[in-house]
Amino acid sequence: MPGLYRLILADDHVLFRHEVKKIIERAAGLEVVGEVGDGAALMQFLEQSPPDLVIVDVSLPHLRVMEATHLLKLSHPEVKVLIMIMDQEEEYLTHASRAGAAGVLLKQYAAVELLRAIRTIRAGKFYLPPQFKGKKV
Repeated sequence: MPGLYRLILADDHVLFRHEVKKIIERAAGLEVVGEVGDGAALMQFLEQSPPDLVIVDVSLPHLRVMEATHLLKLSHPEVKVLIMIMDQEEEYLTHASRAGAAGVLLKQYAAVELLRAIRTIRAGKFYLPPQFKGKKV
C-alpha cells in the first residue's frame, strides 16, 4: 500500500485523542493530519482537506455521527469512516454499516485493535471487532 494514509481523529476527550495519535504515529505509512474535538470542526476540516480515514467518536459533540457519515459518504465516497464506541450493542454495527462506515471499534480495545482496524479498512474491508465476531452487519 504505497503512500501515506492520512487520518483525522475526532474525539472530544483530548487525552484519548493523544493516546490514539501515539499508536498511529508508531506505525509506518500512517499520518494524523488533523485532530478535532467536535462535529462542527470535523465538518469544516473535511471540506478543506478530506483524509483517507476519519476515526470518530460516536458521541462527538455537535454531530449526529451516523447521519454525518452518510452525508460524508455522499460528498466524499473515497473517505472511510471508523466509528469508535463504548458499548458492545449490536445496533451500532447495523447503524454504522447502513450509514456507510467502514468499521466500528470499541474504545476500550483501541490500544490492541486500532492498527488492525486501520489495516483492514485500508485493504477495503469492513472492520468488525473480535467482540462482535459472528454478528450480522
